Amino acid sequence: DRFKDQKYNRYFAGFAPTHPIIYDCLVWLYFNTLKAGDKLNLLGKLEEPEVGGKGDLYKVQGRKMTLDLLQSVSEFYSIHSCMNEIKSKRVVMCELGAGYGRLAYVFLNAVEDMTYIVMDLPGGLVFSQYYLTKIFPKEQIMTYQQSRECKSFDRKTLEKYRIVFMAPWQFPLIEDKTLDLFCNINSFQEMIDEHVENYFALADRKCAGLFFIKQTYGVMNLEDVIVTEHRKYPVRKDWKLLFEKTNSLLQ
Repeated sequence: DRFKDQKYNRYFAGFAPTHPIIYDCLVWLYFNTLKAGDKLNLLGKLEEPEVGGKGDLYKVQGRKMTLDLLQSVSEFYSIHSCMNEIKSKRVVMCELGAGYGRLAYVFLNAVEDMTYIVMDLPGGLVFSQYYLTKIFPKEQIMTYQQSRECKSFDRKTLEKYRIVFMAPWQFPLIEDKTLDLFCNINSFQEMIDEHVENYFALADRKCAGLFFIKQTYGVMNLEDVIVTEHRKYPVRKDWKLLFEKTNSLLQ
């Protein structure tokens, strides 16, 4: 119940700051950078939930903020800037490798008519399912315990829920062209090329809308001795590039 504060789980909740004053300044600067483009006033409506512990929480203009929440707001606006491309009335979104659910928290507060599929390994779902069911106790939720009994997922079924929890091996069970939005943040860079290709191929089949990834420009996978660069990702030739940019935290 305090996973954000436990050192063994810190990778779920942001890196440990070298000094709290430096971290406080970083959060303040990032908040004000995002505030200038906060068209939906998310920074005035949302605060870091204390479910799972406070983590590295600071108050900015009276609001409880963390680096996780600010990154999620930034990622939301990057995706939201292109959501006019989605023609469906209800948005069905899938995030592969959703961690404890930080981005889902922002989307579910900002977009009323949507289904958010949290897709992760069962060890990760332990955190995200605990976190999001505590924050959204009144929403219609399909737990992993329920979804793993399903043989397939069509759009009509998914639209009945606000949150659906799945493992990655259930991805092929989603009917083709069901998703409006597929998202991955900082986990393709940890995979071997074969696994990345598999997810891109599945996303191409299952999604008929937007594909958003946020990774490092280049990373060395020491265990598999693989260098992954952003230009190597197997983007399909018929996809249309809407934007490619550096994270606003680094601008």
